[in-house]
Amino acid sequence: MICPHCKKAIPDDKRTLPQNNAMHLWFTQIEMHCWERGLTLDKLYKEPAEVPITREYLKEFFKLTVMLMYNKHSTTQLTKRELSKVVEVCQKVFAERLDYTGEFPSIESAVDNLGE
Repeated sequence: MICPHCKKAIPDDKRTLPQNNAMHLWFTQIEMHCWERGLTLDKLYKEPAEVPITREYLKEFFKLTVMLMYNKHSTTQLTKRELSKVVEVCQKVFAERLDYTGEFPSIESAVDNLGE
């Protein structure tokens, strides 16, 4: 396949420009569908999936929340206030979906847990 813009060969394993355009149009169509119905991201995760919840998954969920809330790609870019807000959102989700109500660890609680 040849790129119509630069006339270079496109390897078959790479997506094409029309595929990319179609993908973005599809996302826009889905976004509009959800917007019109008041649907939010939680609808994507309501159906049970037998995928274990791991620390790695929870980290990725947290990073995704950071990205969605503040458009930042790393927690190192967050202010203290922003980090607190992300934790609040995640705590709410974990409480509602996972029935997990543990508090975000503090230095004091970490030291207390070492003695147990």
